[in-house]
Amino acid sequence: MSRRITLLILLTVLTGLLLPAAAALQAPVLTEPSDGATGVAISGMISWQEVPGAIGYLAQIARNTTFNEGFQTTDTPGWASVTRLNFPYLRFNTRYYWRVKCRTRDEESAWSPVSSFTTTDVVPTGVPAEAPSLLPIGKATTTPTISWTAVPGATRYELYLSKRPSMNSNIFNGDAVHVTTPATQFTLPSLFNNTTYYIRVQAVKWGIGPFSDIGMYQTNTGTTELPGSATLGDPGEGNTIPGGPHLFTWQAAPGAAYYMVVFSDDSKFRSGGGETMVIGLQQRYDFLKPNTHYYWRVRGVNSAGLGPWTVGTFITGEKVVPRRG
Repeated sequence: MSRRITLLILLTVLTGLLLPAAAALQAPVLTEPSDGATGVAISGMISWQEVPGAIGYLAQIARNTTFNEGFQTTDTPGWASVTRLNFPYLRFNTRYYWRVKCRTRDEESAWSPVSSFTTTDVVPTGVPAEAPSLLPIGKATTTPTISWTAVPGATRYELYLSKRPSMNSNIFNGDAVHVTTPATQFTLPSLFNNTTYYIRVQAVKWGIGPFSDIGMYQTNTGTTELPGSATLGDPGEGNTIPGGPHLFTWQAAPGAAYYMVVFSDDSKFRSGGGETMVIGLQQRYDFLKPNTHYYWRVRGVNSAGLGPWTVGTFITGEKVVPRRG
């Protein structure tokens, strides 16, 4: 009996030695933009060939081959196996380098060979030609003032903060912030305690200009008590309002620094739009369809986290068309 067991173990070991090792996960082959391409739009798409067995990809773009200048990283959502990703608002007339690797649930591939492209030097009319530069923020706080350099011709700036360096966090679970301002600084109402945020800003005139390089900021500890519930105001529960624009209001949630507001024509909020971050107690929404049952919800946010949702419903009637004099 013992000889049979010994022989079985020996055969198992020999089989393992004789079988070929599993091939390493293949690195992606880059396709677009082609290596050395010029005149590439500042906002576009990169793509690569599908790798058999891969269920996700990670891409990096930078202004040098060591990927530490003007660095951006982005990944496919979840474990999606898409083979292209958008790159947002790079600098004009600048050479960029990019690479991609893939993953399964068990391993990652090596990086692909680096490819490069140069963005267009043609600045469309009404588009800011320059990227703002983020300025030093100062001491750690949950209500920092973010400042940046002015861009000639800009009429406003779009400021983005995210918990992820890929900048693709969801604003509605509190992991991201998006603010529009005409000024070159903005004081955040409340970020989460002891959290690292990634920051970038871009100038806007008629069109959208290139992003700044991504900065990083670490908060300290602010309040530790979550916000209470908000009380919905106008429209009242179940009321009918005209289709078209409407100003929605609510009463303050105890301890809230700002609010998240969502509109949908689905009770589970799986469709529709109108999601936004609001500093204050009202929000105008311009895209209400006539003769539709809507749902809306509001919750407060502060440095401790997210308060509970307060949900309401309303119905739109016919759209009111102003009479011409």
